[in-house]
Amino acid sequence: MARPKPVITIPSGPDYGCSSFQHFVDSASWRPHQGPNSSLSDSGFPATTSLPFSKISGKTENCQCTVMAFLRYSGKYNQVIMSVPRPFLFIVSGLPGTGKTTFARALAAALEACHLNSDAIRTELGLRGVYSPAIKQKVYQTLLHRTETHLRAGEVVVVDATFYREELRQPYLALADRLGVLWQWIELTAAEGVIRERIAEPRPDSEANFATYQLVKRQYEPLLLPHLQLSTTDPPIDALVQLTLNHWRALTSNS
Repeated sequence: MARPKPVITIPSGPDYGCSSFQHFVDSASWRPHQGPNSSLSDSGFPATTSLPFSKISGKTENCQCTVMAFLRYSGKYNQVIMSVPRPFLFIVSGLPGTGKTTFARALAAALEACHLNSDAIRTELGLRGVYSPAIKQKVYQTLLHRTETHLRAGEVVVVDATFYREELRQPYLALADRLGVLWQWIELTAAEGVIRERIAEPRPDSEANFATYQLVKRQYEPLLLPHLQLSTTDPPIDALVQLTLNHWRALTSNS
């Protein structure tokens, strides 16, 4: 008989945020002896509970990372998600409107990975609408720091940002090299007409409009490092995720 898939339950509520979840993890109230009516797998870990992501407000991506860290701390990460041979870094780059966040979120979901997004970090830091070089550097440095934290925890991490300049790209490669982590760089493209339509629609964290796209396009430095380039103009996101996963499996199986 297949072992029940262990998942987690936490108290739910309309304002159940990341800090509350972190407190829940730190309090160790998830342990089996705390819930006499819990259904347990043969490993002694709760088997029939659920984590209400829909109830988590605020920094959803950071919450997802916290969940992954908790599962690894519990010792049941590989049972809950999948066997990952090592930490792995996916970096998703491209011009505004190419679908970076949509793709990165789908890729992270497929791998139950940690997804980190530059626009969400900018919003979290209260820096929306401020695009000076110093502020951009602060956003990318925060993104880099969080990437390192989750890689050191042994997680698969999906980072998405424009990465329009080489000087913004190199620190992530240096980080992967320093930690001995394999990486895959993915550059997304799309037809300009499609991009114009996409960025005309409001998006939760992105402030980019077509003028922003045109400005970044002029400043965008060619990506010269080895990378997988995917067009999001026509193919469904699921197909692009599958292409990426096939390449990822080839990289990890041959390493």
